[in-house]
Amino acid sequence: MNNEVKSFFEPILKEKKRVLAIDFGSKQIGFAISSADFKIAFPLIVIENKGIKTNLVQIQKLIKENNIGGFIIGLPQKMSGIDSDISIQVQNFSNNLKENINLPQIFWDERFSSQFMQKQLINEFDMSRGKRKKIIDKLAASYFLQGALDYFNNVK
Repeated sequence: MNNEVKSFFEPILKEKKRVLAIDFGSKQIGFAISSADFKIAFPLIVIENKGIKTNLVQIQKLIKENNIGGFIIGLPQKMSGIDSDISIQVQNFSNNLKENINLPQIFWDERFSSQFMQKQLINEFDMSRGKRKKIIDKLAASYFLQGALDYFNNVK
Protein backbone atom coordinates (compact mmCIF):
# COMPACT_ATOMS: atom_id res chain seq x y z
CA MET A 1 0.00 0.00 0.00
CA ASN A 2 2.91 2.37 0.65
CA ASN A 3 3.84 2.56 -3.03
CA GLU A 4 0.26 2.95 -4.16
CA VAL A 5 -0.35 5.84 -1.74
CA LYS A 6 2.95 7.53 -2.59
CA SER A 7 2.43 7.17 -6.33
CA PHE A 8 -1.03 8.69 -5.97
CA PHE A 9 -0.09 11.68 -3.80
CA GLU A 10 3.39 12.68 -5.02
CA PRO A 11 2.47 13.87 -8.55
CA ILE A 12 -0.49 15.85 -7.21
CA LEU A 13 1.70 17.49 -4.56
CA LYS A 14 4.37 18.24 -7.17
CA GLU A 15 1.77 19.98 -9.35
CA LYS A 16 0.67 22.03 -6.30
CA LYS A 17 -2.87 20.73 -6.58
CA ARG A 18 -5.28 19.49 -3.93
CA VAL A 19 -7.04 16.20 -3.30
CA LEU A 20 -10.83 15.93 -3.21
CA ALA A 21 -12.23 13.27 -0.88
CA ILE A 22 -15.60 11.81 -1.79
CA ASP A 23 -17.95 10.09 0.66
CA PHE A 24 -20.48 8.58 -1.74
CA GLY A 25 -23.95 7.72 -0.51
CA SER A 26 -27.16 6.80 -2.27
CA LYS A 27 -28.87 9.98 -1.00
CA GLN A 28 -26.01 12.41 -0.39
CA ILE A 29 -22.37 12.81 -1.37
CA GLY A 30 -19.94 14.50 0.98
CA PHE A 31 -16.76 16.23 -0.15
CA ALA A 32 -13.64 17.33 1.66
CA ILE A 33 -10.48 18.95 0.37
CA SER A 34 -6.83 18.80 1.34
CA SER A 35 -4.70 21.81 2.14
CA ALA A 36 -2.15 22.63 -0.55
CA ASP A 37 0.64 21.17 1.61
CA PHE A 38 -1.30 17.93 2.27
CA LYS A 39 -1.30 18.49 6.04
CA ILE A 40 -4.97 19.24 6.80
CA ALA A 41 -8.32 17.98 5.48
CA PHE A 42 -11.21 20.44 5.37
CA PRO A 43 -14.91 19.55 5.05
CA LEU A 44 -16.19 21.17 1.86
CA ILE A 45 -19.77 20.49 0.80
CA VAL A 46 -22.61 17.97 0.77
CA ILE A 47 -24.69 17.55 -2.37
CA GLU A 48 -27.82 15.57 -3.00
CA ASN A 49 -27.07 12.50 -5.12
CA LYS A 50 -29.09 13.26 -8.25
CA GLY A 51 -27.53 10.74 -10.61
CA ILE A 52 -24.21 10.54 -12.36
CA LYS A 53 -24.74 13.31 -14.93
CA THR A 54 -25.77 15.91 -12.37
CA ASN A 55 -23.12 14.75 -9.92
CA LEU A 56 -20.40 15.02 -12.59
CA VAL A 57 -21.36 18.62 -13.35
CA GLN A 58 -21.04 19.50 -9.68
CA ILE A 59 -17.75 17.60 -9.32
CA GLN A 60 -16.29 19.34 -12.39
CA LYS A 61 -17.23 22.67 -10.83
CA LEU A 62 -15.46 21.68 -7.60
CA ILE A 63 -12.36 20.67 -9.59
CA LYS A 64 -12.15 24.06 -11.30
CA GLU A 65 -12.88 26.10 -8.19
CA ASN A 66 -10.43 24.23 -5.94
CA ASN A 67 -7.48 23.22 -8.15
CA ILE A 68 -8.11 19.50 -7.72
CA GLY A 69 -5.50 17.00 -8.90
CA GLY A 70 -7.05 13.71 -7.78
CA PHE A 71 -9.74 11.93 -5.79
CA ILE A 72 -9.77 9.81 -2.66
CA ILE A 73 -12.98 7.83 -2.62
CA GLY A 74 -14.21 6.30 0.61
CA LEU A 75 -14.79 2.56 0.25
CA PRO A 76 -17.11 1.12 2.91
CA GLN A 77 -16.37 -2.58 3.09
CA LYS A 78 -17.62 -5.11 5.59
CA MET A 79 -15.46 -5.87 8.63
CA SER A 80 -14.24 -9.01 6.85
CA GLY A 81 -12.88 -6.81 4.05
CA ILE A 82 -15.36 -8.02 1.45
CA ASP A 83 -17.59 -5.70 -0.54
CA SER A 84 -20.92 -4.55 0.80
CA ASP A 85 -23.87 -3.41 -1.35
CA ILE A 86 -22.82 0.22 -0.93
CA SER A 87 -19.16 -0.53 -1.76
CA ILE A 88 -20.30 -1.95 -5.10
CA GLN A 89 -22.24 1.29 -5.73
CA VAL A 90 -19.11 3.26 -4.80
CA GLN A 91 -17.03 1.25 -7.28
CA ASN A 92 -19.62 1.90 -10.02
CA PHE A 93 -19.51 5.62 -9.16
CA SER A 94 -15.69 5.49 -9.33
CA ASN A 95 -15.81 3.84 -12.77
CA ASN A 96 -18.17 6.55 -14.05
CA LEU A 97 -15.85 9.18 -12.63
CA LYS A 98 -12.85 7.60 -14.41
CA GLU A 99 -14.74 7.51 -17.71
CA ASN A 100 -15.66 11.18 -17.53
CA ILE A 101 -12.87 12.94 -15.60
CA ASN A 102 -9.22 12.23 -16.30
CA LEU A 103 -7.78 12.55 -12.79
CA PRO A 104 -6.13 9.89 -10.65
CA GLN A 105 -8.13 8.28 -7.90
CA ILE A 106 -7.57 5.93 -5.03
CA PHE A 107 -9.91 4.14 -2.63
CA TRP A 108 -9.57 4.60 1.11
CA ASP A 109 -11.10 2.50 3.87
CA GLU A 110 -13.88 4.55 5.44
CA ARG A 111 -15.70 1.90 7.45
CA PHE A 112 -16.07 3.87 10.65
CA SER A 113 -15.84 7.48 9.46
CA SER A 114 -19.55 8.31 9.58
CA GLN A 115 -20.11 6.52 12.90
CA PHE A 116 -17.11 8.28 14.45
CA MET A 117 -18.29 11.69 13.29
CA GLN A 118 -21.86 10.96 14.48
CA LYS A 119 -20.56 10.20 17.98
CA GLN A 120 -18.40 13.32 17.99
CA LEU A 121 -21.29 15.57 16.98
CA ILE A 122 -23.54 14.05 19.63
CA ASN A 123 -21.01 13.92 22.46
CA GLU A 124 -19.15 17.17 21.83
CA PHE A 125 -21.90 19.39 20.45
CA ASP A 126 -25.16 17.69 21.44
CA MET A 127 -26.24 18.23 17.84
CA SER A 128 -29.69 17.16 16.72
CA ARG A 129 -30.19 14.40 14.16
CA GLY A 130 -31.52 16.87 11.58
CA LYS A 131 -28.46 19.10 11.82
CA ARG A 132 -26.09 16.12 11.77
CA LYS A 133 -27.75 14.73 8.65
CA LYS A 134 -26.92 17.92 6.72
CA ILE A 135 -23.18 17.84 7.44
CA ILE A 136 -22.18 14.29 8.35
CA ASP A 137 -21.04 13.24 4.87
CA LYS A 138 -18.57 16.10 4.40
CA LEU A 139 -17.24 15.52 7.92
CA ALA A 140 -16.82 11.81 7.22
CA ALA A 141 -14.97 12.69 3.99
CA SER A 142 -12.64 15.01 5.87
CA TYR A 143 -12.07 12.34 8.54
CA PHE A 144 -10.90 9.66 6.11
CA LEU A 145 -9.01 12.22 4.00
CA GLN A 146 -7.11 13.30 7.11
CA GLY A 147 -6.23 9.66 7.74
CA ALA A 148 -4.91 9.33 4.20
CA LEU A 149 -2.91 12.57 4.47
CA ASP A 150 -1.42 11.49 7.79
CA TYR A 151 -0.51 8.13 6.31
CA PHE A 152 1.13 9.74 3.27
CA ASN A 153 3.09 12.19 5.41
CA ASN A 154 4.39 9.36 7.60
CA VAL A 155 5.51 7.08 4.74
CA LYS A 156 7.26 9.69 2.56
